[in-house]
Amino acid sequence: MKDSDSIIELYVAKDEPSVRIVESALIAANIKCRVVGENLGAAAGDLPLGISTGPAIWVAHDNVDAARRVIQEFEEPASVFRVPSWQCPRCDSEVDAGFDVCWNCLYNPSAC
Repeated sequence: MKDSDSIIELYVAKDEPSVRIVESALIAANIKCRVVGENLGAAAGDLPLGISTGPAIWVAHDNVDAARRVIQEFEEPASVFRVPSWQCPRCDSEVDAGFDVCWNCLYNPSAC
């Protein structure tokens, strides 16, 4: 087997949604990749959760450098793949943009 034929585990995510976002970024950059272990979360309780049970992205050896650049861009706070958060005006907690209600004090800005 040549190095160019081998695949390498390049990125391990905390959960399936996170790994799918990275996968989408790699696909958008025309980098072929494979997600491995996305169903291990179903074994919670039977397996200790952690980096070894997180879903991973595998890429061909020839694409490692390009894929690392895409992943590095993804991980930057200003990345187009990052969903911005908002600051709760009531308790000052940081809330992911996908949520309409503060996780800490249940403040709902649209209800005011």
